[in-house]
Amino acid sequence: MSRWLGVIVTLGGAFLVGFLVITEFLLPQVVGHGRDVVVPDMAGQEILVVMDDLVRSRLIGEVRVERADALIPEGVVILQDPPAGSVVKVGRTVGLTVSMGPERGIVPTLAGRSLRQAAIDLASEGLIRGEVLRVASPEFAEGQVISSSPLAGTEALKGAPVNLMVSMGPRPARMIMPDLSGLPYDLVRRELTRRGFRVERARYLGSVGGVEEVTGQEPAAGEPVGLDSRIALTVGGA
Repeated sequence: MSRWLGVIVTLGGAFLVGFLVITEFLLPQVVGHGRDVVVPDMAGQEILVVMDDLVRSRLIGEVRVERADALIPEGVVILQDPPAGSVVKVGRTVGLTVSMGPERGIVPTLAGRSLRQAAIDLASEGLIRGEVLRVASPEFAEGQVISSSPLAGTEALKGAPVNLMVSMGPRPARMIMPDLSGLPYDLVRRELTRRGFRVERARYLGSVGGVEEVTGQEPAAGEPVGLDSRIALTVGGA
């Protein structure tokens, strides 16, 4: 009986030693393997790609800050915390700062504003006054903005120019007849018609190669004319 007891004690001791080796040395190494990971470099990458890479690295990505940046495209990671190369535990959250792209402003409503006030309103949105086109307008007083390009309410990059159409006041009832000689007939006819004149060809002298030019006009250059006047043109060839 004592012999069997010794065998049992010996086997029990061996089992206990083996159990201690497994639980105290081998098991922690197996379970703990890979619990520390290296944080990858996320800067300069698209946020969707970054999130996938962090999942594969057994980390969690979190967008903590979004900020405008004139040089870095929208949706690209600017900064990360912890920094690249840091050794952290599996499941650690990596804070990300992501670019919103260049800062933008909204084109304000400028119709009816003076040029000076329009420039101030544009500056408040980080925009600048662009080219100014002056046209006659019965609806807006001289010097008032009629419209803008881009239109009011449109997003525009900070620092972008906004072109303005500005009133010259109502169209004058009369103008001084310009010298039209030598100009292409089609161009002259279209422009005079657009301004409200009634245009006709008084004489046609023929053309060479299909090129028609104004060779004479009535009223003559320098004479005052009403904007609904009849203008007779002599057309010849070059």
